Amino acid sequence: MNMVEEKVKLSDDELLRYARQVLLDGWDMDAQLRLKIARVVIIGAGGLVVLLLRHWCVLG
Repeated sequence: MNMVEEKVKLSDDELLRYARQVLLDGWDMDAQLRLKIARVVIIGAGGLVVLLLRHWCVLG
């Protein structure tokens, strides 16, 4: 783990929410922490896609 991932923690609510996901083969707590700190930039989305992006952001 790098220094950024060492500072990232999952809250109790997040642990409950992602408990089943962490149990999957090929997915562990390190992967979940990397996903939590990940960022995405979307360029050129227009029209209806903007509405979908807002929903996807809310869903995490």
